[in-house]
Amino acid sequence: AGKISLKLKGIVDLEYEMDEENSTKYINRVNAWMSLNQCHKMWQITQQSTVSNRKVNAGAGRNINRNGLKFTNKLPYYLKTNVVCVVIPLKKEKLIMLPDKILLVRKNNVGVISYDNLHIAVNGQRFIESEGVPRDSEILSYTWQYVNKNGSPDKRYSNNRQLPICLYATILITSSEGLNVEIQCSNVSIAEEFRKNCI
Repeated sequence: AGKISLKLKGIVDLEYEMDEENSTKYINRVNAWMSLNQCHKMWQITQQSTVSNRKVNAGAGRNINRNGLKFTNKLPYYLKTNVVCVVIPLKKEKLIMLPDKILLVRKNNVGVISYDNLHIAVNGQRFIESEGVPRDSEILSYTWQYVNKNGSPDKRYSNNRQLPICLYATILITSSEGLNVEIQCSNVSIAEEFRKNCI
């Protein structure tokens, strides 16, 4: 009867029983991931390319595309469980963090990632911000959209605007199963605190 219900309704029901120690560890992990939502801005880096002419790109070494990102506890309709989960809605897939594993959902395909194979690196990054500066970010200095090698503005461009160089945090999430996710956060201290408690 369980198999028939699963086939017809498409719902997976996962029940977990944990002792106090493991329950506390899991709650701390969930809280660590959700704490990143305290950053005023968070993005997924969806595409990047190397810049060949830095003079017309504010001196940046790479161009990126990014999507705004917020973590949630809301599970997709097809999954039910008795514990609180972290759901990371990426551009092309979802990461669902359960007590014993991570589900990677891409359209109708589901993969499983072990926490033992998960690697998380958090680093500070200088980023030339062409959009609005988040209120919790540190501005290190300024540059110009069209810049000479010595840092001065290229006077050939009349519409040359000054751009802030911000200190952001980069969170790189990888695994031996092929996961490769880069997240950018506006608040470095929150990201560093996350690193201490995420696993």
